[in-house]
Amino acid sequence: MKSFTKKVSLLAVASLLALGLNSTSAQGAGVVIGMSSPSLADAGQQVIAAGVKTWVEKQGWTLIAKNANGVAKDQATQIEALIEQKVSAIIMVPADAAAICAPIAKAGEAGIPIFAIDRLPDGCAVAATVLADNYLAGQDSAKAMVKLLTKKYGSAKGIVLEIQGDMSSITAQDRGNGFDDVIKKYKKITLIKKPTKWTEAEFSKATRDVASAKNVDGIYMHSDCVGSVVVTTALKSINKLFKRGNAKHIFLAGVDGCAATMKVFRDGYFDATSSQALPDFGSVTNLVKIVLDGGKITEGAFSATGSSGPIAGKIKNSAAGPTLALKTIPVTPENVDNTALWGNA
Repeated sequence: MKSFTKKVSLLAVASLLALGLNSTSAQGAGVVIGMSSPSLADAGQQVIAAGVKTWVEKQGWTLIAKNANGVAKDQATQIEALIEQKVSAIIMVPADAAAICAPIAKAGEAGIPIFAIDRLPDGCAVAATVLADNYLAGQDSAKAMVKLLTKKYGSAKGIVLEIQGDMSSITAQDRGNGFDDVIKKYKKITLIKKPTKWTEAEFSKATRDVASAKNVDGIYMHSDCVGSVVVTTALKSINKLFKRGNAKHIFLAGVDGCAATMKVFRDGYFDATSSQALPDFGSVTNLVKIVLDGGKITEGAFSATGSSGPIAGKIKNSAAGPTLALKTIPVTPENVDNTALWGNA
C-alpha cells in the first residue's frame, strides 16, 4: 500500500482516538460496550462472541450484543443504533470489510472509538484490531509438513497441494506467504497452488483434480473449517484416503482448528493445524481500556492471561490502525484433545 494512504489512515486513527477520549473513563461500571457479530450461525463467531462477553465482564463493564445475521446493511444499522445509545466503545467483526467503513466513520464523528476483531476493515481505520497471526499459522503448518515429508522420505521432498483461500484477502495472503516462505527453502518440494473463494465445492474440486492426476504427498488448506471434511471426502471418492500410519496416507495440514477438523484428527486422517485463539480475541478489551483512559496503543509485544492460560502477540501499526496479531497454537495428534483449543469447546 502506498505510504500516502498509510499516513492518511493513521491520522484517521489519531482523530478517532482523540474524539473518543474526552467523555469516558474505563474505570467503574459506567462503561457500556457495544458488540456487533457478523453472524452467529458460524461456530467460530459464537466462540468469539462468548469470549468478548467474558473479557468485558472481567473488566466490570456492561455489554450490549448485536447479531447481523450475515447482512452487512443490518450490521451498519445496528452500529448506528449503538451510537445513538451513546455506548462507550464498539467492538465488531466486520460482515463486509469495505462496507463497514461508513458506520466506522459515523462512530468517529460521534466520538466513540470502534475496534475490530478477526478481520481488518478495508479502506478505513479503527482504534485497533485483534486477530490471529495468520503468517505464523502458515509457517507452523509448513514446518509440520516438512517434518512429515522428511520422516516419510528421509529428506524434505515430495508434491504438496496448497488449497488457497481468496487471495484478494489479507488472511489468505498471510496464510499463504507464511507457508510458502518455509516450503521454498526446500528445493525438492513441489508446491501446486489452487486459489479458491473459500468455498467447499472449490476445495473439493481442487483436491480431486490434483490428487487424481499427481502422486500428492500432502495437502495444505488455508482453512480447515472449509476443507477438512470435503477434502477427505474428495480423497475417498478417488480411492486416496488412508489413515495416518498407512504408507499411502496423504498428509493433511491447515489453519483454524474447527470442531470438524478435530474429529477428522481423531478419525486418523488429519496431521497438523494451527488453532486460532478465538476465545481470547476478547483481549481487545485491554486495548479498549487504554483508549478510554486516554492512553495510546503503541507497537510492541503483548501478553495477557487468557481463558486457556498465557496468550501473546505483537502490536504493529497498519493502514487500518494498530493491529494485534495473537499467536496461534500448533495442533498435532498428540495434543488434539487439549480442552483449551477452541475446536474442542
